Amino acid sequence: STRLGYPELARGPVKLAGIVSIAMPNKNPLVSDCGVNAAHGEAYHRLLEDTWTSALRGAEQLGASILVVPDAGCGVYGNDAQDVGAALGRALAISAAPGPWGAPLLVVACGREAFARAVEEAMRLEVGRHESIDEHASHKRKRDGGEEDRRSGSKGPRSSLGGA
Repeated sequence: STRLGYPELARGPVKLAGIVSIAMPNKNPLVSDCGVNAAHGEAYHRLLEDTWTSALRGAEQLGASILVVPDAGCGVYGNDAQDVGAALGRALAISAAPGPWGAPLLVVACGREAFARAVEEAMRLEVGRHESIDEHASHKRKRDGGEEDRRSGSKGPRSSLGGA
């Protein structure tokens, strides 16, 4: 409650690694200051996944250990929370976006419950396509040309999901 103040802030300000800003496609023709995105079907889903992949790369470049992710584009732009969340889940599952010092990137999905559920389910399905996390990491290394994470030497996905 705001009457009690914010005890977690009594320890002092929280230092942010930075802000990663992304733009989701607009599916709402009633939004007058932004054109409707023409992508549909697979192209639309790929656009969502590519957008989240860019955000994860930005978080990695900032050295973030926690990423707070809203259900971007699911309000006035009219994107479905399930589609947007699933795209984030797939991007997380195939990403090796670590936090600093090799710590896992904790992703806190906030907003619509359907968004957070879709993130978690898509991660589980994407990782489940491979027999093990090691096989999944090997697949990612082959796709990315065998590049290791330069900070920690890790070669596999180390993202975890937290809910808010």
